[in-house]
Amino acid sequence: MYSDDMPLHAMHALHFIAACDSCGARSELVCGHELPSARREAVARLTTLGWSQAVPDTERTETRGWVHAEGAGQWRCPLCTL
Repeated sequence: MYSDDMPLHAMHALHFIAACDSCGARSELVCGHELPSARREAVARLTTLGWSQAVPDTERTETRGWVHAEGAGQWRCPLCTL
């Protein structure tokens, strides 16, 4: 149970690791506790940090939207995005 007088709290959260498909650089994030919303949060935070997501052009429009929202596809770190 959460209490303000406890200096260390164990919280249930999801840990995401993104790896750059070009150079192998990694970025780790801790996001919410429910998978669908935590995955969307991780995608948004990675994008904010400068990571870019490459979704194949051969996919249908609906599939491309799903791939982007779910964080699938290839990721590039901020240095490789330049």
